[in-house]
Amino acid sequence: MDGQQGCTVWVHWSADDVVNLQLLGQRIAILSKSLVILMEPLLPKCKNFIYLGALYDDYKPLLWLDDSHVTPVGNELIAQKMLEVLNTRGVF
Repeated sequence: MDGQQGCTVWVHWSADDVVNLQLLGQRIAILSKSLVILMEPLLPKCKNFIYLGALYDDYKPLLWLDDSHVTPVGNELIAQKMLEVLNTRGVF
């Protein structure tokens, strides 16, 4: 960044933008749920597919920064699960 220490980004949202983003979020949630329903019967045949959806079910502290990004603790839980799977499969 040419010696700059950081940058400032200003975002201006109109009321219409907010409504459109809310609708988009709802549509993505519906699409995601539909995808899970369609994929679920196929998962037993996919030996390399690791479902992580239940990883956070019993964890109470904040793990999500937004609808797709997790906190450092969330990343640590994912990494622990990955290591567990790799150890179980004898990769290490």
